[in-house]
Amino acid sequence: MNFSAAQAELPSQVQQQVVEAIQYWSPAKQSILNISHTHSSFHDVAESIQKLFKSMFDLPDSHVMLIIPAGARYQFNQCAMFLRQHTQDVNYIISGHWSTMASEAARNWLNVDCFDKSECSTITSDKDSRWTFYTDNETIEGVEFKAPPGNMKLIADMTSNIFTRKVDWAAHDVVFASSQKNLGISGSCIVVVKKSLLMKDREDIFSYRQAYQQNSLHVTPCIIAWYTLYAMLEWYERNGGVPFYEAKVKNFSEKLYHKLDQHPIYSNLVDPRWRSRVSIVFDLIEGASRDHFISVSEKEGFMGLKGHKIRGGVRISLYNSVKPESVDSLVEFLDYYGKRYG
Repeated sequence: MNFSAAQAELPSQVQQQVVEAIQYWSPAKQSILNISHTHSSFHDVAESIQKLFKSMFDLPDSHVMLIIPAGARYQFNQCAMFLRQHTQDVNYIISGHWSTMASEAARNWLNVDCFDKSECSTITSDKDSRWTFYTDNETIEGVEFKAPPGNMKLIADMTSNIFTRKVDWAAHDVVFASSQKNLGISGSCIVVVKKSLLMKDREDIFSYRQAYQQNSLHVTPCIIAWYTLYAMLEWYERNGGVPFYEAKVKNFSEKLYHKLDQHPIYSNLVDPRWRSRVSIVFDLIEGASRDHFISVSEKEGFMGLKGHKIRGGVRISLYNSVKPESVDSLVEFLDYYGKRYG
């Protein structure tokens, strides 16, 4: 039972589909690993990705979806380079590790004003003419925005909670999410951009504009990452799309927080107003052994619960591929451990 925060476990149906395509992909009459990105069958996959994403996310014609190589940390710089074509001053809301890293990368290109997440109302009243960047879910600290932060022009990193609720596209000019959490495997990053902003973008290989003009094939793509993204989107469509997964993660997180709050041995210091639905971060009280908890949990089959190295603690990642039976088993384990060692 995988609760890892890094690479999410692929749904079994998606994994099987990808394995079969690696062995023999009938549209190309060979392994998908052997085909070129210029192959007509791959272009069919690329077109299907666009249609599925637009349909399930209600993406308006005012925005375009790009697939950019690498991950979200690459976007910390590329997005800032893009914004530099429009402005010199941008706000960054600091809610944890990843938003801090994004703000530090942006300083290479922009004048950055940082605000704590508790200061969103200040940004709205004083800085609403600027773009404001925020990380929707901080996986290390277990902090998540319950709604977009105020009436302002927004840029968002949604890597770890994309496809767990609808996005207010009217409020967002750029949204990005690397693929290894809820969109497949590492190697690509979804970037949604307001189309009207592309005309002022730079003219080089690092530009969103060039990616848009060449259907995200401005560089050689990671074909297996694109195909896995396609298989994930098909899987989402079969299972009911965003509303289904929004209800699913809400149910999972409520069960787990309820059980953690029942037992004094568990310590969750995140303000309930900011508790993440996707990244549940907690620790054991002083005198209890975190290493013992991790060791016992692994013997019971729970993988990936060790917290990030810069924070420690315990972390439960509820990406969309997590199974209901895995969550129920983890709830039972938390109850057992709390009673046995609390």
